[in-house]
Amino acid sequence: MVDQNENVTESVTENVTENEQLPASEPVQESVASPETVAPEAVAEPVQNPTPTPSFTPDVPTETEEQKKKCLTKNAYNKAGLSILVLYFAMQMIGSVAMAIIIVPAVILTIVNMDFSITLDMGSIQEVIAEVTYLMTKTSLGFWIMFGVVVGTGIGLAISILLQKAISKSVPASPIQKRTLSAKEYLVYLFTVLGLWAIGVFVGNFQTFFGVPAAMDSFFTMFEGKSMIPYLVYGIIGAPVLEELALRKVLLDKLHGYGEVTAALTSALMFGLIHGNSAQFFLAFNVGLLLAVVYMKTGHVGYTMLFHVTINFIGTLPEVLSLCGINGIGTLDFNSLLFILLAVFAVIGPIVLIINRKSELFTLTRSDCPDFRRAMLANPGMLIYPILATVMIVGTDLISVFSNLLSGVGAKSLWTLVPMTMFIVAIVLFYALVGRTKKTKEPVEFDTTIE
Repeated sequence: MVDQNENVTESVTENVTENEQLPASEPVQESVASPETVAPEAVAEPVQNPTPTPSFTPDVPTETEEQKKKCLTKNAYNKAGLSILVLYFAMQMIGSVAMAIIIVPAVILTIVNMDFSITLDMGSIQEVIAEVTYLMTKTSLGFWIMFGVVVGTGIGLAISILLQKAISKSVPASPIQKRTLSAKEYLVYLFTVLGLWAIGVFVGNFQTFFGVPAAMDSFFTMFEGKSMIPYLVYGIIGAPVLEELALRKVLLDKLHGYGEVTAALTSALMFGLIHGNSAQFFLAFNVGLLLAVVYMKTGHVGYTMLFHVTINFIGTLPEVLSLCGINGIGTLDFNSLLFILLAVFAVIGPIVLIINRKSELFTLTRSDCPDFRRAMLANPGMLIYPILATVMIVGTDLISVFSNLLSGVGAKSLWTLVPMTMFIVAIVLFYALVGRTKKTKEPVEFDTTIE
């Protein structure tokens, strides 16, 4: 028994001795590889606290977007001005060639076949005009000259429209929504455009109230009877169709997307300048302004052509009736009746416009382009053509003044300077005021609070 107890004691002692020799247990650590042994892509980025984002993101165009709008606007108006510049001078040059092809043979044949002698008395301008008028009325020369003028002008304008489209081809066109006018809307536009036309006629022909002939009167005095037929056909049908295609369809398809207000004013300005004299500038500007509105509101150039035809028909009604042998009603000739009719239109038109000024028919959009005025005007197209056309119109009016002075009209011819001065003022006002936008008194603040 003693031996067994000693053995047990020895085994216990050995176990205790072995336990004392074991090293103290160390706390368990997670196995983490050293940074040197981990690939760079495996190293996790330190976690950062996310910055708070606003609940509302302001819709403010970036600088690039603003610059793009400026460039597009400048390019559109530059190409518009250059296209009308080419249209005008190409129409003159091509038209002159076409006129010469028709008129020169007619003059030669008339001189060869005439059976009476002609002696031109160069003593005064009136006598020269009288002699030339006599020649053209006694022969078919007047008809062929007028025929050459209108056909040459028509051919020149038609070809020039193709050049105009080619120049403005790079400008993107924004589609105009098509709309059919009701009978009431049609009449509102009709009486408005007739009223604006009548006001333009009175302003541009201001000197006629003092017995001074208008700029084109001396030209038309050389034509009468059947020689006026080509002019009437072209004036009533040909000119409205071609001019509406050029000054409304082609031009406004490119400009209306940059603000309808300035597009309408630009179309009216170009339409007025292309007529080449201050007497027609005012009536053409007024009519062009309303026709631009009509086209942009309907998308149908047929409406503007119809209004244009109506205006030209009423304007040439005395000549049309004269060809039919009707020269007046009672003691009133048709020129006097036309004056009365224009006076009525000049009263009714503005009233209709004022009553409907807030309707959708006359509501136009404005451009949202920053610094729009500079982008619109500071380009060659919007400077070269208007300046050249203005110089030519002023020159034409001054020639008309000196012509009237030499023809015996006397000091009254100076009244021609009144519409010329108003024309210059109108051009200055256009460039001073067009494209101006109302500035807000306080800067717009955006709500960027976090909910």
